[in-house]
Amino acid sequence: MESANPNKPHILSCHGVTKHFGGLAAVKEVFFDMAENEVLGLIGPNGAGKTTLFNLIAGAIRPDKGSICFEGRDITGFKPNLICRMGLGRTYQITKPFLQMTVLENVICACYFGTDEKRTLKDCTEVAKGILNRIGLVGKIKKYGAELTLVERKRLEFARALGTKPRILLLDEVIAGLNPTETQEMVDILSDIRTQGISILMIEHVMKAVMGVSDRVIVLNHGQKIAEGLPAEIVSNSEVIEAYLGGMHHAQTVEG
Repeated sequence: MESANPNKPHILSCHGVTKHFGGLAAVKEVFFDMAENEVLGLIGPNGAGKTTLFNLIAGAIRPDKGSICFEGRDITGFKPNLICRMGLGRTYQITKPFLQMTVLENVICACYFGTDEKRTLKDCTEVAKGILNRIGLVGKIKKYGAELTLVERKRLEFARALGTKPRILLLDEVIAGLNPTETQEMVDILSDIRTQGISILMIEHVMKAVMGVSDRVIVLNHGQKIAEGLPAEIVSNSEVIEAYLGGMHHAQTVEG
């Protein structure tokens, strides 16, 4: 993948974003900028605040302090449906398909209701079929959400996010739990999405995948950003190794 162009304007910026739950700072003073067409990895140990940051960006919760800008516009406190229609789509770590609707109907809903673009039902159906073909679910379009395997649900979650015609995709562990073949297939899908000019902010624990597809990586620990840089810089950062990568390496050694 080509690296993000540093001369491109920032498509997403977080300025001092902070969120407390009770006395706990789940996210604390987080700053970062994301360029157009960049793939930005977001890693850190469990409980580091990664999904909370996603929820703040997507409007599911409001920050106590700080601001979030999308395409130069301050979207802090905007409702999730408005943020989605503006072009910021997301997936969820725990997949949330409409269980009593078919795969095709799930994606049609996203195409129809998830964007301000005027689409007829026929248009949405054709767009949804194209997305499902790209994601590898075209053979499952008549299956109901409740019938899908975990891997298929992850792909459907991804397809629904694409149906909203996003400028940025927030991907929450779309690779976790996949076998090596499935992981490579998902990496290939990400590469394809990237060629369409979509920026990607991804939370992931599969280090080989996130380091392989990301232009830059941000590391959170206890709600704070402890590192940001190129993948090669992150894997050699002593603070990151101590807080996160060192423990993962030990676990992999024990399991192996």
